Amino acid sequence: MKKSIFSLVIFSLCFSIQAFSQKTRVGISGGVTISNMNSRVNDMKQTGNSLTGFMATMLIESPISSHLAFQPHIAYVRKGMKVKPAVANPPADTSIQLRYVDLPMNLVYTAGKTWKFYIGGGPLVSFNLPSKRVVETGGTKSDSEINFGTEATDHYRGVDWGVNGLAGIRLKNGFFVSVNYSQGLRNLMVNRSGDSKINNNYAGIQIGYLFSNNSK
Repeated sequence: MKKSIFSLVIFSLCFSIQAFSQKTRVGISGGVTISNMNSRVNDMKQTGNSLTGFMATMLIESPISSHLAFQPHIAYVRKGMKVKPAVANPPADTSIQLRYVDLPMNLVYTAGKTWKFYIGGGPLVSFNLPSKRVVETGGTKSDSEINFGTEATDHYRGVDWGVNGLAGIRLKNGFFVSVNYSQGLRNLMVNRSGDSKINNNYAGIQIGYLFSNNSK
């Protein structure tokens, strides 16, 4: 947890330094996510049911050239999955609701004038936040804490990393709509045997605004 807080502080300092650049712009956005978790246990691939969540993002855009920019994000994202129901009476609706602070480091290519189209991607680091497992049975809902770590009693390994891709349309006034896909590459399974693994993934759609920079 201390390492996560330290990393977030360092990232915030980087944001502050970037903000002094004359051409750097700051943006905010929010939207919905559709997440899932893919696993392989005993050579059998398994996938949960999709879980709908939400995300909120702050971004910095620092131009490298007329069409290319460095665009790091800091985002609150809910990931996870709905567990495929087992045969039970009454049936139980179970969801794994994982919360993260995501730090994608994207390179973005932009083209166009009035309507700007952009596409990009880059590496991603995710720091876990308090998360829960929610079970709803017969109209009664209960939840329990999900533990992150490397002990046998933990549910998932903590820090995740992977890759992120995004594309979008931006208007001249700064409003934009974007879509992204994030694929976790770290095996989050604590008690691993053989090639057993589990990974996060999610797709998101956001609406946001990139503030103008009037610095001269």
